[in-house]
Amino acid sequence: MQQMVRTGAPSTPTIEDLYTQYRPSLVSYFSSHGFTHEDAEDLTQDTFFKAWQALSKVQYDNLRPWLYRIAKNVAIDAARKQHMRECNAPQCPLEEEWCAGMCNQEETILTRLSLVEALQRIPERYRRAVVFSAYGFSLAEIAALASYSPKAINTIVHRGRKALKQCYQEV
Repeated sequence: MQQMVRTGAPSTPTIEDLYTQYRPSLVSYFSSHGFTHEDAEDLTQDTFFKAWQALSKVQYDNLRPWLYRIAKNVAIDAARKQHMRECNAPQCPLEEEWCAGMCNQEETILTRLSLVEALQRIPERYRRAVVFSAYGFSLAEIAALASYSPKAINTIVHRGRKALKQCYQEV
């Protein structure tokens, strides 16, 4: 990774800076989309390689949505290539929200599995919006990633949470 670092003005982020800051959340992002941990690590590397190739062309005030747009495209490409439909338990903020306060480890595991199943049952655009929202992305950032208006994303996130809650109760 050392050879990939670009130099520039002190305020210009390097690929190493981005890697340090976003690697764990990108691995979780890929895991939450059904990839194994090993695949998530590989896809994270692919994402950073593509980011490194395009880093000189991007506006530095908007790196997070840009990096996640690359990750989204990498995930779509990987899913198409592997025809991946089976999902492992995600490691994302949704787990913390839904599993908070659970004392029993077995209950926590069952809750996670139910959450994964419920996430897989809701439409893809709802799932993505809910996951990005759980990661703390603003409506404007999600809108930029999904190519919708912030108002439309607000509706999609709301409907996605409602659909997730309904599917979770059915599981």
